[in-house]
Amino acid sequence: MGSPVDQNVNMSMCAGEATAATIDGYSVTPRYLGKDKTGTLTISGTNLMLLLGSGEELKLVPELGNLGSAYIDLLTSPLAQAPRYSGSWGTTMSIDFQFSKFLNPPAGGGADICTDGEVLEFSLSSSGALVCDTPGKCNILIDTIEPYLRLSNYPNPSDANTGSPKITANRVAPPVAMPGSWIPGNPAVVTPKNNADFTTEDMHVYLNAGSRSDVPFSTIPPSPPLVPTSLNVQVQAYFTDPVPNDGMNFYDVEIAGFITAPLTVPGLSPFDLPA
Repeated sequence: MGSPVDQNVNMSMCAGEATAATIDGYSVTPRYLGKDKTGTLTISGTNLMLLLGSGEELKLVPELGNLGSAYIDLLTSPLAQAPRYSGSWGTTMSIDFQFSKFLNPPAGGGADICTDGEVLEFSLSSSGALVCDTPGKCNILIDTIEPYLRLSNYPNPSDANTGSPKITANRVAPPVAMPGSWIPGNPAVVTPKNNADFTTEDMHVYLNAGSRSDVPFSTIPPSPPLVPTSLNVQVQAYFTDPVPNDGMNFYDVEIAGFITAPLTVPGLSPFDLPA
């Protein structure tokens, strides 16, 4: 005799139709999302094409969203794109989103909410299923407030070796008297510049590498002719990464801060520079 047949086989599955969606995990990139940059939430599972029924919401709950009372619906918000699927019946579903400012309208209307800070939760409204279920651990921080350069000329408006930005260099004293607002000064201490207002003008610095070995901080080769052969210039500036504020209120959320990144600039010859 042949093997018994299971009379309770789901015929819709035999026909290749999916019946229910399941969520196995998620990922979100990047870790730090800046202004007008694209973030992507990717959900993995099975039959994800059936996940989003009529009236469903996919909530992004920001740091000040109080775990659900205020949120962005990634399915209807103009801040997000339509879901993309891959795999049979959707083994992955991805949604892109962007923020150009820190105050945005929440789902359901009402006053704008601050969306900067750590995302507390991604969740589905109808089932209550949590895509990311540990508050503040969804691995994405939104920071749309760009850092700004701190401009300071203190204490000497004619010395580029003070304030921010700051320029120091090994140099020799100028061969001639400097123009009115410029100072030759001590070549070991100051770097003369024009008396510029950094908020409206560029800084112009007077540098003269020369070939004198009696000037402090000169670069001298380890072998003859033992005279300075290069000009070393260092630039330093200070930046501030502010928390969001609307002119009346400051929003105390986590901010991205700064990440150390090396910058290497190749050496330049004055003969290669434009006139």
